[in-house]
Amino acid sequence: MLTDFIKDEEIHWFRHRIWKGHRRSDGQPVIIKVLKGVSDADDAYNEFAAEAQRLAALNHPCLPKVLWWGKDGGSPCVVVEKVELPPLRDQIGMDRWGIQEALDVIAAVCGTLAWVEAQDPDLPNLGTVITPHHVRISQDRRSVRLLGLYALFHDGIVPQANVGLVNPDGPISSMAPEKLREGGDGDVRSDLFTLGFLLHTMLLGRWTFSDPSQSMVHQCSAVIFEPTPPVLTARPEVGPELERAVLRALEKLPSQRPATARAWLLELLSCCPAALTDPKPHNVAQMLQAARALVFDGDTPGLARLVLQAPRQAAEPVVSDYLWEHLQPGFEAALDGREPWSWSLWQSALRLPACHRWLRLKRQEPGLDVLQKDMIQHMIWAGTGEGQSAINTAERAPEGEDGEGAGVVGFFRRLFGGS
Repeated sequence: MLTDFIKDEEIHWFRHRIWKGHRRSDGQPVIIKVLKGVSDADDAYNEFAAEAQRLAALNHPCLPKVLWWGKDGGSPCVVVEKVELPPLRDQIGMDRWGIQEALDVIAAVCGTLAWVEAQDPDLPNLGTVITPHHVRISQDRRSVRLLGLYALFHDGIVPQANVGLVNPDGPISSMAPEKLREGGDGDVRSDLFTLGFLLHTMLLGRWTFSDPSQSMVHQCSAVIFEPTPPVLTARPEVGPELERAVLRALEKLPSQRPATARAWLLELLSCCPAALTDPKPHNVAQMLQAARALVFDGDTPGLARLVLQAPRQAAEPVVSDYLWEHLQPGFEAALDGREPWSWSLWQSALRLPACHRWLRLKRQEPGLDVLQKDMIQHMIWAGTGEGQSAINTAERAPEGEDGEGAGVVGFFRRLFGGS
């Protein structure tokens, strides 16, 4: 309920009224946004309600959480987690970033978009609002958050502190050409242009098209008409493949850019020149790099080991989907009796959300025999927190000692023949 939150300071009062506030129970900082002069019959209310429902349903660590939405005195209202991180806008354009460091940040944002694409099929047609101001990053560059995912929310989730600037979200040169020419929010390909702009700027240490201090007319003209500066000329260690991926995102025509965030993310990471030196990846970018290298080598057992080494990163949606694409054929062949089971394959696959979605669909297929049904049911249970805990306990137990879940573990160990 709205009464669970306290309004502390009003920070915006034009079409929307916006407050900084906090939650009564634990003091968590929040942003409270109210649309004034909007009735239930207005299109604006329907748009607000639809976007509130969509964003409230999304649960991703890089996205701010919608804590409540409804009405405040008859007006639509939404309460969102306040993100206390500085904008990426203030941390680029002055010095070069490390190649891996820059990729980690952009991969985190692009991976979030790819995850939302999979959760919300309407996203490509909805129009996201991503600017250098909406990408928030901690000073140590390890924590990344993405604000402004939906157009109606973007000025409410991100209070405009720098209201004296011409473009506080800026610079204007980070916007895709079609948005500058035609207005509107564009689509995911417009966001990829902005991400390409950010990565290009981070790699070169200077703004891609023109300095933000120049006039808006000059910045718009540079984006629409001037070619994108090459990367290799100033920084040859980036490599031609990575440069090509960055420049593809910065194509002037949307049709010449990657069609989805997932497509560009995988393209970007497949050509990353930096070698993975840490055997236990710590983020989405490193995990996908390691996975792609193993896929290239045809090392399916290596993929399974990778998942077991870094289960939290493997559970990231874009990583989970990619890993499952390459683990599924062996998993399905074993389930159908065409290949022997592998204990490591089974254990690793059950850590992937994509595998569980597949298992639930598979369970509904006609023609499964009793053993297959039992296996699927056991696998679905084994992938739960309770199941994983029980299996880990049983794995540590001495030979012959029973424990919770030992029956299921024993079932699979007999099935796998101890592999």
